[in-house]
Amino acid sequence: MTFNLSSVLSAAGFINTSIFANSMELALVSGIPIMYYGKGGYGKTEMIKAVFDHIDGSSAMLECDPETTASLIKGGAIARTTKTDKEDITLAYYNVGASILRNHSFFYEEMLDANFQALSVLKAIITNKQLTLNGEVVDSINKLLVAATNVNPYDRIDQLPPSEANSYDAFLQRFIIVRHEWDTHDNSDYNRLLRASVVENKDTSKITIAQIDESRSYREEVKLDKELQGILCSLAEKSGNEGRIISPRMFKWTIKMIKSQAYLSDKSTATIEQLNVLNYLPSWDQSLLSNLEEEIQQQKIYNEAKSSLDTFKDNFDRAVKKIEEHKKKLDIEKLLAAINVLQLMEGEINKVNNIPNSLISKRNDLINKVVSCAKETMSEIPAL
Repeated sequence: MTFNLSSVLSAAGFINTSIFANSMELALVSGIPIMYYGKGGYGKTEMIKAVFDHIDGSSAMLECDPETTASLIKGGAIARTTKTDKEDITLAYYNVGASILRNHSFFYEEMLDANFQALSVLKAIITNKQLTLNGEVVDSINKLLVAATNVNPYDRIDQLPPSEANSYDAFLQRFIIVRHEWDTHDNSDYNRLLRASVVENKDTSKITIAQIDESRSYREEVKLDKELQGILCSLAEKSGNEGRIISPRMFKWTIKMIKSQAYLSDKSTATIEQLNVLNYLPSWDQSLLSNLEEEIQQQKIYNEAKSSLDTFKDNFDRAVKKIEEHKKKLDIEKLLAAINVLQLMEGEINKVNNIPNSLISKRNDLINKVVSCAKETMSEIPAL
């Protein structure tokens, strides 16, 4: 299934829509908030609004600036007056209906201009899917949270004191982060702009909230093939070694992204092709993707070596079982033959090539078991 947002945006007169559309579809299917950053003038805001127009359900927007407070994230304060026999009592309440909590789609324009306390409240909403307002717990109905900013979000970290920098980094880890700018500005780019015009979109049907929920349900049924699982774990370890530690939350959200990409490609099993979603998750060391072919080859060697060791272990277990059967009968001829087989097995396991460091311990344990079993069996054979 695809939400076909690229066609929607192209029909609305935008160009260079593929990455924007793909990442927005990933946000819809995964349920992970998304942030677009880049220089002004490239259509971030207009494209986000065009997508919102194509989604059914309630939507709202908040334009952020340095005076955007936690109160505004909660919907802003409104006054309510209660009349009594003695006096009118006016109290301030949060306008929950204007907040992200009560809107299916919500857009924060220039989100990173909001103050730190406001972003902290938004982080709590993203994490808990609810907030206590006006003395009541309000559950969030939000399905799509989109933010836009003209600055690189990671450039802000060095400008904050350590106590805020850690929290801010944790806030960013809750987003798919996509750079939206043109990398080239040549004749062909401007020609596409010249030719781009708003045309009637033949597909007038909107994306419904039910379709979004359905896509997330089917996403959960997508499996990860074994090669992908191995490579993903290896890349996570290497990313941490390079200074970009992948937290448990980020690893789980990465799996959501991979499954979402597979679902959008109409695949029931995700493969290494879906690893391109790491480009949208700056928490990962992006340089790892450039060495992906080498990583795939290393994983192939690992899988082959592990398969050889697993097969060897199965054969060893069967040999031990037969030895125990012969011991009960004290079948000396067959026990001597079994010892010969064990000695051959020891030689065979040493021939397993290209053993990765992570499997050396497993191989050595098997060798020790073979040697120990051979010695024990020999000790139980009477002297001839």
